[in-house]
Amino acid sequence: MLNVANSPGLDLTKVNEDLYAVKMGNDNSSLICTYGKIKIWFGRRASKGLINDILFGISKVDPCIEFEFETICGFDTIQHYETVGFTLVSYAKYAPSGNYPPTMAKTPNLYKAIFNVPFSREEALYHLVDFLMDGLHSKNINSNLHWKGNDTKIRMLFNEFKEVERWKVEEIHLKDQLKK
Repeated sequence: MLNVANSPGLDLTKVNEDLYAVKMGNDNSSLICTYGKIKIWFGRRASKGLINDILFGISKVDPCIEFEFETICGFDTIQHYETVGFTLVSYAKYAPSGNYPPTMAKTPNLYKAIFNVPFSREEALYHLVDFLMDGLHSKNINSNLHWKGNDTKIRMLFNEFKEVERWKVEEIHLKDQLKK
């Protein structure tokens, strides 16, 4: 790992070695980027503007990415998500078991649904930002995006986000370091 703690303002575009993984972020969000995955973390204090900047920034670099999520909802919500550009992957009737709020246990017609949100659809991304903001009321958000990344795309992400407040590279792992 390169020592970035002693290199404030490290410009990832000036690292000439092959990258294995890069962690970048600020106090309220982070991305860990490898060739196959982008791991996203949003803390509960992440603003809607920050989430918007990150998701739309990722979509500029690679609009082929999709965000997958699972939710429990009524059929009308499934239809709503489809109208805003989410792609329904699957759904099934849901019968709660275990420790669920009494109101949920008594609600008929719930479905467990899985959606993909294509980063190529602007309207869908705006609604994904709202969906994530709702989730942040109760907990931090951790999610994985699968992509066909490479050094160029990782550097493009860094360039996309370097103007975000207090954004910095936290860790850089190089391919050569794996051999040692």
